[in-house]
Amino acid sequence: MISPIKSQHNNPSFRGPLEVLTKGLELCDKYPMVGVSVVDGSTAIVPRTIVDAQTNGFAAAETFRRESMGLFVNCLLPSFAVLGLAKMVQPFTMGKEFKHVDMSNVWANEDTINKLADIYKTTSGSQEQRVKQFTKGVINSLEGFNSDNKTVWRSFSDVSEKASDSLAKLILDNGLSKKETKNALGQIFNDISQQTKATEIIRFSGDKKAFSSNLSEVLRDTVDMGRRFKDSAVSNNLGEFVKRSIKLVNRKSLVGMAVLVPLAMSVQFINRAITKWHSGHDGAPIYKDFGKQQPVEVKKDKENLFFHKILASAAMIGTTFLTSTGKFTKKMFQFKGLFPTLDQCRWIATATIVSRMLASDDNSELKETSIRDIATFLGLYALGDGVAKGTAAIIEKVKPEIKLLNRAVTENAPKTIMEKAKAWFKGTKLKSFAEVGSAAKPYRSLCQLAHLASSMLVLGLAIPCYVRACTEKKEAKMQEIAKNHQEFAQQIRLMQAKGPFASFRASFNK
Repeated sequence: MISPIKSQHNNPSFRGPLEVLTKGLELCDKYPMVGVSVVDGSTAIVPRTIVDAQTNGFAAAETFRRESMGLFVNCLLPSFAVLGLAKMVQPFTMGKEFKHVDMSNVWANEDTINKLADIYKTTSGSQEQRVKQFTKGVINSLEGFNSDNKTVWRSFSDVSEKASDSLAKLILDNGLSKKETKNALGQIFNDISQQTKATEIIRFSGDKKAFSSNLSEVLRDTVDMGRRFKDSAVSNNLGEFVKRSIKLVNRKSLVGMAVLVPLAMSVQFINRAITKWHSGHDGAPIYKDFGKQQPVEVKKDKENLFFHKILASAAMIGTTFLTSTGKFTKKMFQFKGLFPTLDQCRWIATATIVSRMLASDDNSELKETSIRDIATFLGLYALGDGVAKGTAAIIEKVKPEIKLLNRAVTENAPKTIMEKAKAWFKGTKLKSFAEVGSAAKPYRSLCQLAHLASSMLVLGLAIPCYVRACTEKKEAKMQEIAKNHQEFAQQIRLMQAKGPFASFRASFNK
């Protein structure tokens, strides 16, 4: 075991640029859309565009559009589209009795609505009394997971008074703006996280499994739903309101996915059409001579292309099923925030990748797409996270006082390789910046930097360079075959011209 570094001179200095970088990474961790944009831009969009620019300008332009449009459609567009759809389906979903209660901008999912409604049902008295009992009931019943604690699941009851009073004030004050509410919720979250160091994996007391949302989302939903529950029409008919609210959640989510998946599948076809419009040529711009008059006409390898497309698409869909976190049900596709859930991102990304496979012009492009995008998919949901956790494990060994990982606690320790692998990949989680505390934040940043560096090296450089090298090697071989065929045909024509009947044919032609 590596001994802890005790010398002050050996400790890394986290002042200056790294301190600024830490704040930036913390911002990415706090706002997922910013984080995804930074990761995708630095590990996919920019490096892949640079790599493909070595082939030709059309390849670089198509790559930039492909990766940028993928980020936009897969990650940035969905929730904004669903937000608009919610406003459209709300009137005929909530009914006349709840038409004055706006649920279109509430992100609570089915699990959260049911849980919060159950707590509100236990309250009584005036509106103010019910709200205070509600918020206290929510905080008192919450537990946060921290494997560094002896009890593992830490009750939030010791922070309930201040937190519940603050939440109750937010619910009862109808004059607060969205910004004021957001800032106040941020302060409540910070107060709880500083005391508990357990905010990402939570559950309600009595539940065996972790809840589907983290603390930040539960606090937000507590205020949003509490403001609706206090309405007399809602509180007097809470069961019907919950039923209609869940129906709205399912409708906006399913309609949203029904719109987004076909859009994702059309992206590469649109991208290829733009390439043809700019270049005036059909096909994939993955060859160096694309857009030019080729000296040797090469027949593209399209044998069994459709069958290969089906196999590649099936492999992609199978990969998505294997990496999904839960059962394939309607709950998997329910939105719970302005950013899509991990499973939603997976399936929208799958539609995008399958469309790229189906739009492939020949087997060389299909091979590039399959290797590049399936590897990227696995990298986003396994490689980067694994490298970040591995970096955290090394840091914890060097500096035992720094705690960066939450490890699953089971009755029996894993013994086989498969059990250990499952415990590492699925049971071990990297703590958020809010959970590690100020002293460990720079080290948490190192984990995130390792994630970025590995993703950039493997996904942004190694894989694009490899698949393009394979294509160029195959193209060179086909060029050589085509050239040999032309030379052979020319020799046949010369032999025929010099044969025994050459003079006869010449006189006949005259």
